Amino acid sequence: MKVLISGSTGFIGGHLFRALEQLGHTVVPIYNEKLLSLPYLEGVISEVKPDYIFHLATYGNMYNHKDIKKILEANIIKTYNFLQASQKTSYRAFINFSTSSVLLPTQTNYSKSKKASELIAELFPNTVSIRPSTVIGIGERTEHLIPKLIRSCLHQEEMSFVAEPTHDFISPVIVI
Repeated sequence: MKVLISGSTGFIGGHLFRALEQLGHTVVPIYNEKLLSLPYLEGVISEVKPDYIFHLATYGNMYNHKDIKKILEANIIKTYNFLQASQKTSYRAFINFSTSSVLLPTQTNYSKSKKASELIAELFPNTVSIRPSTVIGIGERTEHLIPKLIRSCLHQEEMSFVAEPTHDFISPVIVI
């Protein structure tokens, strides 16, 4: 199987990339900056002829990600470019990674941009958007929930959090 994957240096994308490689699949990373170049994307998609395309590149999901231009560029423009470039090649599925944050009653700029990316993805055939929730596992960033909770317990530090959150907990173990 041949796979293209953006966001392969991120937490979920990195786990997905390594798991697919370990299963013997051909996995080609699409680096973040290349998602702005339609000719590059069309060329690599035409050359690889992927069976699956995974789009995980994002910006805005961390507390310090405040730049609205970067949020819109990463989550809307780059998503559209990747989808548009894929239209000249047939593939089994384009999997667009969104976020469970689109379901929150109060939306952030990040969650609004991810919702927009879902709506854009609906315009293209063979495309599905998925909404992972709290993802945990080896290699998780120290500022994420589980590492914060562990540090809080180990150092007996008080930590503020939402008393009644809505989360799914998934660990990035991938079998295809």
